[in-house]
This record gives sequence, structure tokens and C-alpha cells, in this order.
Amino acid sequence: MIPVIAKLVLTPMDATAPDVESVFRDFRDCLNTFDTWAERFWSGSALELEQVFNVGEDVTLSAPVFSRTPSAVVATCPAQGSLTLVHLFESTRLVPIGNTPVRVQAIATDGSALGAPLHRTIDASGRL
Repeated sequence: MIPVIAKLVLTPMDATAPDVESVFRDFRDCLNTFDTWAERFWSGSALELEQVFNVGEDVTLSAPVFSRTPSAVVATCPAQGSLTLVHLFESTRLVPIGNTPVRVQAIATDGSALGAPLHRTIDASGRL
């Protein structure tokens, strides 16, 4: 059993004069503590998931969930075409990682930059 819930369940009560306000206060504390615990528990690091960054349909990068090192990748898209970027946790279902800053830069065949880079943020859906 989760310790914060056990505290609420095991708190002794005076059967002749129960302190209802104390029970409600303990219950609110229990819920707040549980919410904090659940947010940490269900994070990618607790589940040991890797984060994955898909660029188009052909390029995929993987990194540990706690990695903060920027990654660079080159992908081809057709002229005047589109390129989909997806940031997610590696899982059987789509578990998006939103609010990810990205920089997209056009490059020439010799590897030099063409024009100014585009700075965007992947939204909460994990897609850009």
C-alpha cells in the first residue's frame, strides 16, 4: 500500500467524539501527497523509458529519458514539402513529450547552412 494512503487508513479515531475536521484535513493532505507521488512515479525516469525523436518517416533518434544533451540529425524532405517532427517516450502507445524546443536548418549539399534557422516548439501533442 502507498504510505500516504496507509496514514489515512491507520489514523486512530475516537469513536465517542470523532474529529471530523481532522479527518478531512488528513484526507486533503493524503490527496496532495498522493498527487505529488503519482507525478514522480509515472514519469519516464521511473518507468525507465527512452525518449524518441522522429524526423520525417525515415530518421529516429533515441536517448535516455533524463538526457538534456541536444541531438542533431539530417533528414531529407522534398522541396516545398513538409517534415513532421515527433518527440515521444518509447512505448507501445504514443506518449508525447511536449514543449520541446527545436531548430530546423536547411543545409546545402556541401553541408553549409542555407538561410536562417527556424526556431519552433513542439506542442503538447508531441508533434510539429
